Amino acid sequence: MFVIIAFFQGLHHGLGTDHLVALTTLANRGATRREISRAGLRFALGHSSALVFLVGAALLFSFAVPRSWETHAEVFGGVLLILLGAWTLLEVLLKRAYVHSHMHDHWLWRRRHEHQHLHFKNPHPGRHLHPHFTTVFGGLFALSGLRSLFLTSMPILNAHSVLGALLAVAFFGLGITASMSAYGWLAGSTLGKCRKGSVSVILGSLSLMLGVYWIYISR
Repeated sequence: MFVIIAFFQGLHHGLGTDHLVALTTLANRGATRREISRAGLRFALGHSSALVFLVGAALLFSFAVPRSWETHAEVFGGVLLILLGAWTLLEVLLKRAYVHSHMHDHWLWRRRHEHQHLHFKNPHPGRHLHPHFTTVFGGLFALSGLRSLFLTSMPILNAHSVLGALLAVAFFGLGITASMSAYGWLAGSTLGKCRKGSVSVILGSLSLMLGVYWIYISR
């Protein structure tokens, strides 16, 4: 029974706001639906593997995660979101944004007038999402969830042995992988139909703002 609870807790953990924003922003870099969908699995494997490793090491070596870890880890997660958002926006502005000018007749002044509009280019056919980067990024996000997992996970707290606690952590990781992979598939079906440039601006801005908010509430 305790492994089932751990699995469902992992499902819930994988759908955290910071995880979904980071995953969606990264997945949007994929050129195809299949590549976007796989990003969810890679992010989940990186996140769950790192979390299982860290918790397992802490259990085996009887390491108590200090409160200061949680504070610094949350700030670190916010910094990651800010960097991801800033990188996404900068890439759009440098590579995909351009100003389009055209002339037309102005009905009020009865003369030709030039208008300029900001447009976003379609992604380059060779655009791709580097798999290792997505996996590493997911692993880095595991740092912020380590202490909260120890304090809130009933299967780990109620485990009668280190082996039982490790088993609970493993099923927790499976839950994370399941929920994030499912979300990655959904993102692939949705983002594959959208204009990459416009969506990148929205996601980059969202990641940037969430990162700032994350750091603010962690103080």
